Amino acid sequence: MIGQTISHYRVIEKLGAGGMGVVYRAVDLELGRAVALKFIPDEAVGLVNARERFLREARAASQLDHVNIGTIFGVEQTAEGRIFIAMACYDGETLAAAIRSGRLDAATAADYCIQIARGLAEAHAHGIVHRDVKPSNVLIAPGSVLKLVDFGLAKLADVTRITQSGSRLGTPFYMSPEQAQGLQVDHRGDIWALGVILYEMLTGRVPFKADSVPATLYKIVHSPPPSLDEIDPELRGVVNKAITKDPGQRYQSMAEMLAGLGASTTTNGHAQVLSSSETLEMPAPPRRPIRLRWAGSARRKWLAGAAAVALVLALLLVPGSPFSLFGRLSPSAEPPETSLARSAPAAYERYLEGVAALERWDKGDNLATAVALFEEAIRLDPEFALAFARLSEGHRLQSILSRDPELARTALEEATRAAELNPELAPVQVALGRAHARQGDDDLALESLQRALKLDVHNVDALTAISGVYAKLGRQDDAESSLRRAVTVQPDSWAAHNALGNFYYRRRQYDQAVLHWRRVLEITPDNAPAYTNLGAAFADSGRLPEAQTMYERALAIKPNHTAFMNLGTSLFQAGRFAEAAQQYEKALELNDGEYLTWGNLAAAYAWVPGMREKATETFESAAAMAEDVATRFPRDPYVNIDLGLYYAHLGRAEASTRRLKTALTVAPEDPEIHAWAAESYEVLGDRDQALELVRRALELGYSQEKLRRNPELENLCRDPRFPG
Repeated sequence: MIGQTISHYRVIEKLGAGGMGVVYRAVDLELGRAVALKFIPDEAVGLVNARERFLREARAASQLDHVNIGTIFGVEQTAEGRIFIAMACYDGETLAAAIRSGRLDAATAADYCIQIARGLAEAHAHGIVHRDVKPSNVLIAPGSVLKLVDFGLAKLADVTRITQSGSRLGTPFYMSPEQAQGLQVDHRGDIWALGVILYEMLTGRVPFKADSVPATLYKIVHSPPPSLDEIDPELRGVVNKAITKDPGQRYQSMAEMLAGLGASTTTNGHAQVLSSSETLEMPAPPRRPIRLRWAGSARRKWLAGAAAVALVLALLLVPGSPFSLFGRLSPSAEPPETSLARSAPAAYERYLEGVAALERWDKGDNLATAVALFEEAIRLDPEFALAFARLSEGHRLQSILSRDPELARTALEEATRAAELNPELAPVQVALGRAHARQGDDDLALESLQRALKLDVHNVDALTAISGVYAKLGRQDDAESSLRRAVTVQPDSWAAHNALGNFYYRRRQYDQAVLHWRRVLEITPDNAPAYTNLGAAFADSGRLPEAQTMYERALAIKPNHTAFMNLGTSLFQAGRFAEAAQQYEKALELNDGEYLTWGNLAAAYAWVPGMREKATETFESAAAMAEDVATRFPRDPYVNIDLGLYYAHLGRAEASTRRLKTALTVAPEDPEIHAWAAESYEVLGDRDQALELVRRALELGYSQEKLRRNPELENLCRDPRFPG
């Protein structure tokens, strides 16, 4: 088999084998991409009914489009009639291999469980039940993105009653009681299996196991579940309900199980599993709550974006969501023979006006104007592919600003229509790639963006967009290389320089970030978000006066919530508490729906003489709003850390410590969580615990300078035991 060409695939090497087939790595000679080919044993599809059912199931599974489901390119046959599945080829290990290396911590196990559940929720929504959910059918791709594979094969095994050594095909440990008894199995069997996997991730062993297959099946059907005492308390209830023997008493849907895990069915990427207020890959809300947090910062693993980054950064280069926007149209991007030249003159004119407006989407009503112009162009020419592509870009940006997932779906539909009309245009493939990335479908995004670069190797939008996907997948060198190519190809692209600034900011290379954001302002002097970005970089570098100047310039151009919040925080750090409160009040006038704004304002009031009562009232408001978020997302570490601080200021020690412990358990390696927890314990009067948390924060990379800029930690930093 190795070295042979089958259809348009050249087989390179054998990757593995199992009861349901042999898998090879191959190269797709038509598209030049690596694929995995799974050849199904002849005996597995020897029966006519089994063969037809398998083909029907596998082809249905190939229509699934989700970041946590392994992409199936197609189901094909060799000249001899042997069936094989062409799938995306992922580097990495299986979840089974990861568990063999040792049980997982609670946060990682919850993350992985949520990713699998989201993939299964998508399959169930399309009427597809997996029936063989087990760790060996879960791949951990780069960036800890989980991919569920082998849809449809388990049903084939059941139909043909294939056996291995006298037992049913595969391992029995994940079979539900109804499956073990040969009864009808529905989607709740997948829920059982996922509960077993969660138990195994947390303990290192399966809950029901015996010396033989029949004995194992007997235990699954009749034995009570083992003790859950060693499992994280917040996950015990999830495991218990998922592996309830009566399917009627289990979770009745993956949506219910996700709710139990404190997550939604939507995803903004593999790791955004515990976010507090976002769907898809929305930009982080003003994230700088009390003291040292700036508007627009990231939630590391839980939210998209970068720490202390302003709103435009979250829009332009959220990991996994490449929003590079638009430089000027390059001649190579849209050659004369494209649909652009064939469009009606009036449609062409509207299109060019829309492109000009979209290039500066940050100004005034430009974004809405651009969308209207593209819609008019399509009305005049319903087959204008580029107009559909740009309309998709406009709606995608509107979906981010409005937090409306429906607009994101509309953007994908429009990009798909553009590709149907003319897939050979680089801007069309860029729009399609961005729309897929917007939905968290990184594989499809990467495929479209790579195709765009094959069509136009110098396409700046494609280079900038693909860097975001690379960054999300942990390919930082590739991300940087793509962005540097973009600014080399088009030195006056403000979007490319902005994205490169964001890249360096996330890596804490503030001097480099400042360099590129200054270039943005040279190209677009009235770019308010660029001033806000510069302010964030200066603030994190300890250059507070310069940060304040940048925020003031941004506000002079265009008043916005983010700049008011960041200016307030920089004034707070400078000890100008009354002025900080004024800026937070202005932010509140623009957006009173974020609990963080109330929390920041309360913190400022607390330092202003005579405002203690008002501070208490405002902390109460912030806590009430944050509790509402925590009800929906109980394991979000940032919501918990914020509530811990609010309750500390309100003197509710028990409620505070409970929230702080949850945050530290969920995010044991996050330096900011440790630093903010130290602040809360200092407010509570527990200096020893505060010092211990400060030590850990510094070990994890937190800056001493940031600690010393926090007024609440002033006395702690003077303590002889302070680790400095």
